[in-house]
Amino acid sequence: MDANVLVTGAIGVLLVAAGAGVARGRLDLLANYQPGAVDDERRVARIAGGTIVGYGVATGLLAVRLRAGGSADAWWLGWTLVTLAVAFGVAAVASGRA
Repeated sequence: MDANVLVTGAIGVLLVAAGAGVARGRLDLLANYQPGAVDDERRVARIAGGTIVGYGVATGLLAVRLRAGGSADAWWLGWTLVTLAVAFGVAAVASGRA
């Protein structure tokens, strides 16, 4: 098995676990979260945690796709763009700006 597949799959599993923790209220896992900066902590937990879980699932699916073989360049580019969108989106929600 290719090391890229193994590492990508492991990252996906870790992201799902971290996202589930955030969704259950572990907002301290969010780097931009400042206690008291947001009005509705449950909303932040739901949106940020759900987004991270979804991103983890997408990362796992990328690992499955990479395992299938073929050209991976477009998949890596897509995953990179999704990574940027998720990072900025979760940071905006966690900081209370969205």
